[in-house]
Amino acid sequence: MFRQRSLAKWPVAIGFTALLVFRLNTQAFAQQEDRNQQAKVGVNFNTRFASKHIWRGLDRFDDHGAVQPSINLDWFGTGFSTTVWSCWALSSGSEKQEEIDYVMAYSNSFLTDTPYATNYSVNCIYYDYPHTNSRDSDAQEIGGSFSWPNLASIGGRALVPSYYVGSLWPAKGGGLNRTAAGWIHILSLGYDLPVANLLAEGKDQVIHLSAEMAYNDGMGGAPIDHDWSHAVLRISTGIPVGDVTISPDLNYQISMDDSVNEEDQLWCGLSMSYRF
Repeated sequence: MFRQRSLAKWPVAIGFTALLVFRLNTQAFAQQEDRNQQAKVGVNFNTRFASKHIWRGLDRFDDHGAVQPSINLDWFGTGFSTTVWSCWALSSGSEKQEEIDYVMAYSNSFLTDTPYATNYSVNCIYYDYPHTNSRDSDAQEIGGSFSWPNLASIGGRALVPSYYVGSLWPAKGGGLNRTAAGWIHILSLGYDLPVANLLAEGKDQVIHLSAEMAYNDGMGGAPIDHDWSHAVLRISTGIPVGDVTISPDLNYQISMDDSVNEEDQLWCGLSMSYRF
């Protein structure tokens, strides 16, 4: 029997309980590591509220909002990290699309002192849909991202191109989700614009601007065309408030392929993160 809808109301409580457990464990571990003069595990707890849940151009909750709590562990500054990310609908009707993702990643860089400095990350994602049969819905993705922070600039500030490629396939080797297997390619440009900070005199507030375009090579289902599917324009910033960072974002999607999305999309989000 699948889990009842009431479980979907637990993620925030579960998240804060997990945060407390992680903090106690991490503090004990960090104390031992300090004695050994070693690096410690970095823990970041984040909760995001979004007016829509848009994934790879697809409107997963049909214009309804979502809450997206997550916990990220940075393992001793080695470049390895693990993340548990989840997405829960704020209204009924989208239970089967709610998900818990488990992510393992490794990040590093090379040619760091040259114009061709390259940051890269490889990741493996397991998509778990708790309100459906795992054989029918669960999926895995492996991907890699690359960015070049020293390659170009505008007004003395970096214009950062990046590229992500990912491949999705059914986790259980069959079921309804077997048709969702495919690839995606995402090209992006990012630019940080400093503006006067009205809350802290003498300090700049950084506005993050980005634009991306995606080529969907069958990821998400058999009906999806192999074509340029959508483009997204995004603006966001981070506002530190004590130990918490509050990050609002605004997003606009230009949908170019009806097999992915028949409508352009406008949505916003608000994230609250705490790192220790």
